[in-house]
Amino acid sequence: MSNLYTGGLLPTPSIAGISNPLRSYQESRLTSVAVADTPALLDDRLLVTLGLRHQKVQGQSYNFMTGATSGPFYDKSATTPLAGAVFKLRPNWSLYASYVEGLSRGETAPVSAAIANPGEVMPPYRSKQKEIGAKFDHGGFLATVGLFELTKPSAAVSATAALVGKRAIGVPRSQLNLGAEWDAGFAPGLALTDRMVHTAKTYADAVNTLQVAGWTRCCCA
Repeated sequence: MSNLYTGGLLPTPSIAGISNPLRSYQESRLTSVAVADTPALLDDRLLVTLGLRHQKVQGQSYNFMTGATSGPFYDKSATTPLAGAVFKLRPNWSLYASYVEGLSRGETAPVSAAIANPGEVMPPYRSKQKEIGAKFDHGGFLATVGLFELTKPSAAVSATAALVGKRAIGVPRSQLNLGAEWDAGFAPGLALTDRMVHTAKTYADAVNTLQVAGWTRCCCA
């Protein structure tokens, strides 16, 4: 018998004759070099950032069971843009916008006999992020509102015409994060925060017939 305070001791199973070496499944190396400049225009009311980033993605896939290489060595690169602007409407009001592209390693096909390219790494893809927003700064009060969009391709196994144009499983069309923080002047170091998160509906299947309702939660601290 055993209980919460005196647990039973069981003999450890023997592992004699069992070999379980640690083997790599994937090896990746990401490098990048960026150059950017931010000139000020209109008496410093307009700040414009322009730049370029050269990214390289290298990698190798391995057979997890044997440790042998699987597929050719992966070596891809691309030069992507980045841009941003901040315009001061008033000393305490600013509008901003940004656009950034990034390079990421492609998806890896699952190891399965049901497909023709098991373990193959797909070509790298470019992810894109767009954002616009406004900022208000009035002494001890700071507020920011922003809208952004992230886009990237997704991989699928045995793609069919019925899945073209459908939304990815578990990916909402929109999310809303609203937060506030107040520093209590009467007690240095004390801050009160409030946060609300809203996530729109998502789909639980590839053909978008099973739907998960959107939800909202709030938390205070």
